[in-house]
Amino acid sequence: MEATILRPRKPLLWIALAAIVGIVAADHVALPPAPLLAGAGIAAAVAIIFPSRPLCLLLVALAFAELHTMRHVESPAWRMALALNESPRAIRAEGVVWSQPVAFTDGRGRQRATFWMKTDHLTGAGIQRGIGGLCLVRWSGVPPALGDLVEIAGSAQALEETRNPGEFDTAAWLRRQGVYFQIVTPSQTDCHITGHDAGPWGRAYATSAREWINERLALGLPHDPETSALISSMVLGMRGETPPEMKDLFQKTGTLHLFAVSGLNVAMLATIAWHVLKPLRIRRGGATLVIIPLLAAYAIITGLGASCVRATVMAAIILLAPLLARRASPMNGIAAAALAILAWDTNQLFSPGFQLSFVLVLVIIALARPIQRRIEAFALPDEFIPRRLWTAAQRTRIAAWGAFAAAAGVTLSAWIGSLLFMAGYFHLVSPAAIVANLVAVPLAFIVLSLGLFSLLAGLLAAPLAVIVNHANWLSAKALLGAVAAFSKIPGGHVYVELPRPGPEPACEITVLDAGEGAVVHLRADGRDWLVDAGHQRDYERTLLPYLRSRGVNRLEGIILTHGDSTHVGGAAAVIWDFAPRWIADTPDRDLSSVRRSLHAELAARSLGRRFLSRGDSIALGPDATLRVLYPPREIERTQADDKALVLMLEAQGRRVLLTSDAGFHTEQWMLAHEPGLLADVLVKGWADRDLSGTPDFIAAAAPRAIICSGEEFGKSADSLAGWMAPIVKNGTVVLPQSRHGAVRIAIFRDAGIRVETWRP
Repeated sequence: MEATILRPRKPLLWIALAAIVGIVAADHVALPPAPLLAGAGIAAAVAIIFPSRPLCLLLVALAFAELHTMRHVESPAWRMALALNESPRAIRAEGVVWSQPVAFTDGRGRQRATFWMKTDHLTGAGIQRGIGGLCLVRWSGVPPALGDLVEIAGSAQALEETRNPGEFDTAAWLRRQGVYFQIVTPSQTDCHITGHDAGPWGRAYATSAREWINERLALGLPHDPETSALISSMVLGMRGETPPEMKDLFQKTGTLHLFAVSGLNVAMLATIAWHVLKPLRIRRGGATLVIIPLLAAYAIITGLGASCVRATVMAAIILLAPLLARRASPMNGIAAAALAILAWDTNQLFSPGFQLSFVLVLVIIALARPIQRRIEAFALPDEFIPRRLWTAAQRTRIAAWGAFAAAAGVTLSAWIGSLLFMAGYFHLVSPAAIVANLVAVPLAFIVLSLGLFSLLAGLLAAPLAVIVNHANWLSAKALLGAVAAFSKIPGGHVYVELPRPGPEPACEITVLDAGEGAVVHLRADGRDWLVDAGHQRDYERTLLPYLRSRGVNRLEGIILTHGDSTHVGGAAAVIWDFAPRWIADTPDRDLSSVRRSLHAELAARSLGRRFLSRGDSIALGPDATLRVLYPPREIERTQADDKALVLMLEAQGRRVLLTSDAGFHTEQWMLAHEPGLLADVLVKGWADRDLSGTPDFIAAAAPRAIICSGEEFGKSADSLAGWMAPIVKNGTVVLPQSRHGAVRIAIFRDAGIRVETWRP
């Protein structure tokens, strides 16, 4: 007698939506926990007496709002962070190393490490009791291991905020992980390991399992870190092992999702397990009870990512539904996965991975099948020909086309679903992703399959695992080659800027905070220029993400004011990524090895350059010009700062003076030879071992606002304050970037001018 399959219901869908509403409300409206708890209690009592759907949904919303408030909005660590925003504090802390330490060597050759610590006790000035929760530790000396007990003394500080637009907001990301402040240790004597193996067993198990699996995946392979990292990333989600250049290729082709352990991995693992158990004649119920724990273990090993947890919960529901005489509902499974993740950590709702994972699945469910049917229709014979009369060739063609239509339906719907996320988070639109995924996903499936087969083969015989690993190495190489080819398609990927409120300026100058260096982005008439490129070490973190966030795909030109490594160190990378139509420099020779290396690279790539000197000008747009005020061709100086380009930007009747690292000699020369120094805004650096920003020069320029870059290393805050005091007293606004970060100057067509700082 067959069991009756009941109609699927979706009770969890509305509950999940109510939970999301509660979390969002608690995150944006700072409600005290007591009223939320009282409201949840009242809603629960009324719902028991008068059960109804609206009351139940209200109860869920209030419960998740209370959960989010207690865990994050009103936690002791959060309150500690608020106090540290005013001033750092000397503290002593004891706790457990909660994340895998990241070791590195600083500029002086000393060992350092960063990790998260779960604090058991924290004491210091103004702290009345111990504060639990997580904090970021900047450790000095030989790093501890995950799970070690440590005791440290140092300075508790607020998290470092972003200083430039486009930068990854590490502080905001850490807060979403429950890390609200950091402890900086000055020396190795302040850091002590007091015990071992004190962390949660789950984390230790996951870490050791990942290391063991990673060793098996690389067994017998040639020394090829790039390909080995790709295999590890795709099988285990170990994206930290992947070189940035490789991630960039996958991002440009819209195939970065292959690095996330997601539904593809879970479905494949479940399929392999099912086919392994099937010859053993294990019944469906027994196989389900084996597969579900296997998928859960895989999710733990790979780090409990949102996409993997979602796929694991959905797979469990699909496998269990027939055993409970119900038809599985994908929507109900998605809602159950969302509730499980949000109950574990409500902050996951604000994670791009969580959002992308669930939205993609919803869009694929909604669009994949309709798209597939439309594509299939192109290969169908005349509808009046009965199916039984189709020839063998027609059946083969229709079957092949049907497989292609199914893949195209999923690929197109996934591309549509990810479009806003890619533009919003990565500022990228990748039309090439549609074709790239049709090739890359099957190759990725082969890599994943061979990776899992390698683990099974390793349990039987090591030589067999080596053979499988070599086959996997070839598959990964083919995948890398395919992705690299798709990334070179002209127009295959385009960086875009999100719309900004307000009128579009006629000319825009953005002065990035590059520490002691300089980077100035000019935009006029829809075209982009750079003045200097900052230090090489800051390029990936600061300049590259900024230009991509502004939708820059190619630069009109780059102007290098002088050969200081903090001004031209990133130029080679800029030239490689943004292919400027011209490069301008000064004709003067200096002792800068960085500048000589750049010139050698330009010569090797047959790229010419302009030489600018006093009197030259560059037309940026119909009413925007950049004039060179200094140096004259006949100047003879030995210091690079004394030969730096000084530029005057004129647009819509407004003037912005850019003096680079001009010092006393340059300023005196311009006072004697340049009558037109008046400017609305002055953008200046600091001369090395020389006076800069002298009163006479400031008076001659008479700017309404001065933007000054980071002070020279070792220069005290008092010296900056002393320089600023008389200038501010005369009514000029001074914006030191060490405090305000990047500064944007917008000049409008009505001659209006606005100066905005990135940080308040």
